Amino acid sequence: MANNVMNIEKQCLKCGRLYRPTSNRQRYCPQCGRRDTAICQYCGKPFKLYGGSSRGKYCSRECFQNAVARPELRRKPCPVCGRIFKPRNIAGRIQKTCSKKCAQTLHRRPNRVCPVCGKIFNSRHYSETCSRKCAGILHRAGKEAYCERCGKPVPYGYRFCSKECRKTPLGTRTTSSSGYILVKVPSDYPNTPRPGWAFEHRYIMEQGLGRPLEAYERVHHKNGNRSDNRPENLELWILKGKDPAGQRLSDLAEDALKHPKLQGLPDGVKDDIRTAIRRAFKL
Repeated sequence: MANNVMNIEKQCLKCGRLYRPTSNRQRYCPQCGRRDTAICQYCGKPFKLYGGSSRGKYCSRECFQNAVARPELRRKPCPVCGRIFKPRNIAGRIQKTCSKKCAQTLHRRPNRVCPVCGKIFNSRHYSETCSRKCAGILHRAGKEAYCERCGKPVPYGYRFCSKECRKTPLGTRTTSSSGYILVKVPSDYPNTPRPGWAFEHRYIMEQGLGRPLEAYERVHHKNGNRSDNRPENLELWILKGKDPAGQRLSDLAEDALKHPKLQGLPDGVKDDIRTAIRRAFKL
């Protein structure tokens, strides 16, 4: 192939002489190619044409690559160290720095000063303070709070001002998961399900008897309502096991006659209802 190219004569585009080219790309004779100069179309610098084989558009391979490549893939200086590098397209993301070290430096968040203690810290999580302690102080700053018992001012986030106010007052009532009412009593009170709390129906019965109840003594609700701890609704049972479920029929009848819709009935009608219930159930 090379012999065939050398046997064909070509005319120089500059001087018009005939010459034997050394390649198909050669357009100028050796004399014109060595002496001629051109201007780079990318950087604008003049450069010499060697051998007559160059087309005279770019002065170097770097200018050629920068001119042909996409603008974001052209050679550029690293924003961190200033080194010239060629960006790469990695999974659709254009490389911004020349190395991983420069990338870490570029994406590293600047150091900040803690507004509470003045310590310089690296805000990796976009936090305003250097620690949770300082964050709590900053969060509570400028906010007011008062004791739930005595009303004295306390730091924000506190409910009580002292141990005395933190203690639950005696006589406080709450409901257990089983439906019984619990009442706050002294911590040394005997026979309590948990320290400082006693069942209200047993507490009322003990106060009425003037003594603590034994383990085999049960307090029964006549109307079956566990939250109704009136003294007239309670009675003491003595059992060796668990108290039986349910209520007396007579107690249920008396409780039903106390309903607001039945209170207006004459006493004679109420007596007839009681008699009918006793006969029906053979009481």
